[in-house]
Amino acid sequence: MISIILIIKKLWKTDEEFRALFYILFVLLLTGTAFYSLVENWRVVDSIYFCIMTISTIGYGDFTPQKDISKIFTIIFAIGGIGIFVGIVSKVAQGLTRRRLDRKTGHEDNRAS
Repeated sequence: MISIILIIKKLWKTDEEFRALFYILFVLLLTGTAFYSLVENWRVVDSIYFCIMTISTIGYGDFTPQKDISKIFTIIFAIGGIGIFVGIVSKVAQGLTRRRLDRKTGHEDNRAS
């Protein structure tokens, strides 16, 4: 877990694409949370929970949009959000892999991407 935190910190400092993906994800989560809170009348914690379960593709199914506009929003939200989420996870996985390879070969040079 500490390795992941260190990689994220390094990526944040050195990788402009990672920061852009993170900002987009943050805006998506804010937008989704506000939308479901207002349209579906869900509590804020339930709304953000649903958003994260959707973009991470876990989808427990304990919350489901009931209104047609919410279903349409969810389709668009999922298509965009899953891509952004995968991009961030890929960057972190690349950083972890590179760190381990660098340590194994003795070539650690503080690279993040």
